[in-house]
Amino acid sequence: MDQERLEKTISLIHDVKYGGLPTHFPSLLAWDKGLLPLRKQKNLWEASLAENPKREIGIYLNVPFCKKKCGFCFLDVKGGASSEEQAEYIHAVENEMAFFEPVFKNKEITSVYIGGGTPNFLSANLLKELLLNLKKHFLIKPGTQISMESNPDFFDEEKAEAVAESGITMLLMGIQSFSARINGENGRAQDVTRIKNAFSLVRSAGIKYINADLLCGLKGQTEKDFLKDVIMLSMLRPTQIHLNRIKPLSGTLPPKIKKELSQWQQAGLEILRRQGYSVLDEESACLDGIRNVQGNYFFHLENSLLGLGAGAMSHAWGKLRSRNTVAPLEYSKSANAGIGFSELSLEIGINEELRHYLMNTLLHGENVLPEQIREKFGPEGESIYMELAMGMEKNGYLEAAGGGWICPLRMQDWLGVTSSIYGNNLLEHIAVRNGL
Repeated sequence: MDQERLEKTISLIHDVKYGGLPTHFPSLLAWDKGLLPLRKQKNLWEASLAENPKREIGIYLNVPFCKKKCGFCFLDVKGGASSEEQAEYIHAVENEMAFFEPVFKNKEITSVYIGGGTPNFLSANLLKELLLNLKKHFLIKPGTQISMESNPDFFDEEKAEAVAESGITMLLMGIQSFSARINGENGRAQDVTRIKNAFSLVRSAGIKYINADLLCGLKGQTEKDFLKDVIMLSMLRPTQIHLNRIKPLSGTLPPKIKKELSQWQQAGLEILRRQGYSVLDEESACLDGIRNVQGNYFFHLENSLLGLGAGAMSHAWGKLRSRNTVAPLEYSKSANAGIGFSELSLEIGINEELRHYLMNTLLHGENVLPEQIREKFGPEGESIYMELAMGMEKNGYLEAAGGGWICPLRMQDWLGVTSSIYGNNLLEHIAVRNGL
C-alpha cells in the first residue's frame, strides 16, 4: 500500500465517531453488515460472561431524541420526535431488555450510562418508565453509579423529581456555552438563562453529582468567550467539568487549530485548578475525586458493555462487538417484531482485545510494560506485543522507557502505531471496502 493510500485509510479509521467511546479495534469500517441473528448474539454473550466472570459489566442505554439537532452534533440524533414515536421506542427498548434479561441473570451490573440524544427530552412519565424498566430487567449492584445525559432546557420540577426517584446518581449536563449569541450561531436551541435554575432543580430533587460539558472552538467563539464560560460554570460547582474541543462533522481539525484549542483547554483547566478542581486529563477536572465511570477509557478496555437502544454499541469482552440499528424507527420496528437489534457486528478474540488495548494506551501516551500485557493477555499476548513494539521502536514510532515502550505522540507516530497494530491485510481490507 503506497503512502498516500495508507494515510487516507488511517484517516478514515480515526475519523469514525464513536460518541465518547475509546477508539475501537478493529474500526467499525471492518465490521460485518447485516442483522445479527438473535441466537448467535445470545450465545456469544453467554460465552463471554462464562469465560470472564471477574470482568465488570456496564450498560449503555441510548435515547436518540432531542428538540433539534445542533449544528455541531455528529451523533445520530432525531430532532422533534412525536410522543407516539417516543412511546414506541421505549417499548422497543424494553423488548431488548427482556431479551437480555435471562442472559444476565444473577450477573451484577456495575455502571449504567444513559445517553443520546437528550434523555430528558422525554416526558417525565416516559423517562420514569424507561429508568424503572432497567431495574426490572437487570440486577444493578447497590451503590452503582447511574449517569444520565441531559439538557438544562428540558428540566422542570416534575422531571427533576422523576429522575431522582428513579435512581439517577449523576447527571451530565450539556452546557456547551453560556452565550446566547454563540449558541445561535452554532444552531443550538438553548435558553441560557435557565442553566442556573436547572442546577437548583436537580439538586433540590436530591441529585448530588453533576457532570457538565463546555465546548471550545465553536463558530464565533474567542478564547476570551470560552474562558468566561469556564469561570461561569465553575461558580455553579458541578462535580466534574469537561472542556471538549469541537469535532468537525467530517475530517479532522487542522493541526494548527487543534494546537490553539488545546491551549484554550489548558488555560481553562488552570482556572479550574485555582477553583479547587483536580485535573484528570487534557480536558477534564473534578471535585472530591468523583467522576463518570464510563468516561474512563480503561473501563471500556477491560470490561464488557451492553448497549441498549438505537445505535448503541455493545462489547462482549473477547467474543463480540456490535452496533444496534441506528435509525430509531427502524430499530423500534425490528425490536418490537422480535427480529433483532444489531445491524453491524464482528466476532473477536484475545488478539483483537490486545490490539484494542494497545491502540488506546500507546496513543494516550501510556508507558506499556510487557509484564502488564502478560498479566492481562497471557504469554502469547506478551509475545505479540514484544514483536510489535520492537518493530515500532526500530521505525521510530515508540521509545523504550522503564522496561516498556511509550509513544512520543508526534503525527508520524500516530500514523505508524495505527498501521503497525492493524497490519497490511486488515488495512487493505478497509481500503478496498471503502473504495480507496
